[in-house]
Parts: sequence; C-alpha cells; structure tokens
Amino acid sequence: MMSKSKIDLFYLLFNQLVILLGTLFFNKALAFYFDKDTTGSFFYIISISTFGLLVLSAPFTQIFNRLYNSEEPIDIEVFLTFILIPNLVFFTISLFCASDWLAYIFIVYLAFTLRDVFLGQIIQMKERKALFFLNSLGSMSRLVVLALLLIFFEANLSLIVLSQVLSLFTLIYFSYRYYKSKIGFDWSKFLNFKIVLNKLDRSFFILSLPIAITSVASWSKDMGVRFLLNHQGDKMLVADYTFINGLALVGPTFLQGIISAYYLPLIYRKEISYKSALLQVSLILTISTVVGLIVFDFFGLDIVRILLDSKYVNALDLMPYLLLSNMLFVLAGFSGSYFFLIKKTTFLILPSVLFSASLLLSCYYLIPMRGVQGAAYGILFSTTLNCFVLSLILFATWRRNFVNCKD
Repeated sequence: MMSKSKIDLFYLLFNQLVILLGTLFFNKALAFYFDKDTTGSFFYIISISTFGLLVLSAPFTQIFNRLYNSEEPIDIEVFLTFILIPNLVFFTISLFCASDWLAYIFIVYLAFTLRDVFLGQIIQMKERKALFFLNSLGSMSRLVVLALLLIFFEANLSLIVLSQVLSLFTLIYFSYRYYKSKIGFDWSKFLNFKIVLNKLDRSFFILSLPIAITSVASWSKDMGVRFLLNHQGDKMLVADYTFINGLALVGPTFLQGIISAYYLPLIYRKEISYKSALLQVSLILTISTVVGLIVFDFFGLDIVRILLDSKYVNALDLMPYLLLSNMLFVLAGFSGSYFFLIKKTTFLILPSVLFSASLLLSCYYLIPMRGVQGAAYGILFSTTLNCFVLSLILFATWRRNFVNCKD
C-alpha cells in the first residue's frame, strides 16, 4: 500500500500533467480554429490582466495563503473583502489605459484573482487529490465550452474570452463549495471593512512588497514580451511568440513542478543539503535541455503541425532560444528558493529588477529590428544575466554564513 507522501506526490505530478495537457489542447484549438490576429488579441488581453494580477493582487494573495498554517491566519472572508480594493484600483487604471477591451481585461483579471485565492487555500490545506480534480475540471470545462461555442457561433475573440472566463468561474465555484465543506464560510464577515482594518496590520503589507517587485520579473518574461510585440509589431507576432513559447514551456514547466514537489520538502526537512539539491537540479535541467534541443531539431516541424498548426511553422526558429531561456528561468527560480529558506527574500529584489529592466529594454530595441526573433534574443540575454546575478548573490551569501548550517 502506498504511503501518504507517495500518494501526495502522485497527485502533484498528475496535477502538473493535467495543467500542461489542458494548455496544450486549448492552444491547439486556438491555433487551428482562429486566425493569428484573433489569438494575438486574446494573448494581449491576458498580458494586461496578468500584469494587474501579479502586481496588485498576487503579492497579497501569496502572503494570505502562507499565513494559513500560522498562529494568526487571516479569514478568507476578510481577505476577499480586502482584495476588492486592488480590484477597484485595477479597474480604474484599465478604464484609462485599456478602455477598448475593458470588460474582457477586467473580468479575466477578476477570475484569475478569485481562482488564486481559493486554490491557494486548498494547496495550503494539502488537499492534493481535490486540487488535481479541480484543475482537471478547469482544463476540461475550458475545452468543452470552447467546442460548444464553436458549434453555434463563428470563431471570434469573444468565444475565446468566454471559454476562458466560464472555465475559471466553474473552477472558482467548486473550489468555494469544497472549501466551505471543509472549513466553512461566514458571509456575515464579507464586506465588513472594519474587520479588515483590525485584522490586516502593517506587517502584512511589508511582507507583500518584495513579492510585488519580484512579480514584475515573472510578468516581464512572458506577458511583458507580448505587450511589446503588440505595440512594436502586430498581434500576429504575439500569436507566433505565445504559441511557440507554449511548446518551449512544456518540458521546463513539468520539470519545475517535479523539482518543487520533490526537492523543496527534502530541503526543509534537512534530508538533503541545498547545495546538493542545486547541483542535482542543474544536472537534470542541463540534460533535459540537450535532449529537448535534439528532439526539436529532428522533429520540430512535425511537433508544430501536430500540436499547433502549419501556419506557425515560420516561428519554429524561436524554439532553441525560448527552450534554453525557460530552462534557465527554472534554474533561477530554484536558486531563488534559497532566500525563502533563510528568510532573506529582499535579496531577490535586485536580480528581479535587473531581469525585468534588461528584458524590457533589450526587447524594446531588438523587436523593431528583428521582430519576434529579436524578442527571443532579448529573453535569452536577460535570463542568462538573471542566473549570473543570482549565482553571485548565492555565493556571497554562503561565504558570509548568513545561516549556521552545512549549506
């Protein structure tokens, strides 16, 4: 009989697989049934919504979820009341900066925000099985809704946004029902701002600030590039980049899930030193990168035709740069986990700022000259710089002995 830890790992891996397969099938449907201009518009909308999510909502949501197992957790009803404030801020900003697609942008942003709140709590509850089924439901519902809409309506931007939003709210509804059955939900606390003022102190906002800054780096790598491609090129370039990068992310994203699920618990339980784990992760990522480059060199055309559509073969040259960049980003993410381990997350601010600045500036200058290929060059340059700077900070940290352990 399997132990609970092995069962949890099983569900974690399959949860990661479900998310990846759901994204692949959804991208295949978009690439096959919709033209580049339409899909490029959708990905541009997602890029703006995600910026609001990562900068205005996600930092607070992450701290809220991390406090779940603390001595003073925040009630979900209280947090949902508080999160209305950044929602209002984002709506106001969108009203002036993105009025053309205001409804699409805000509803997608709101759906992602609520999803992260409820799924984050379920993750903290260590309900791996529930998380797997909820993400399976979200992935399946997005495909089913899109298929049904395509039967009755002509392919257009509204169908893609509607399928995305309906699947997210389906996921939110069942997440809420599950959370309510396990923990409970007191609607009388909702919209009570007096409780919010008493519960959320200064430390809550101080802890959120470094995450807000480092979140810009996460946005820049994918969504920021989409934003620049749209404004300095056109929506077809956004589509080319997003779909090829989606393929280049399959391996790194899956490996990131495995690495986080396997190595981080071992490090926290001190069953393996951080240095040993970092060396093993580096070796795994190096071998995987070489194998991935070989596979795409021999079978890249067939992979693009099968998983996307023939009209995206022209962008296949992006693959080596994007695959290597994504692997380096996974390595940087694991390297950065050390600073969470020693509770020195402010050390992540400098490399995050340098990464975002170098990425956006290099893409800003390279895209007008080289198009989407210029964006790929900029991403590879910035991810390499990010790893280099993080390595320097890691070595400096170890040498100064910030923690009194073998690491």
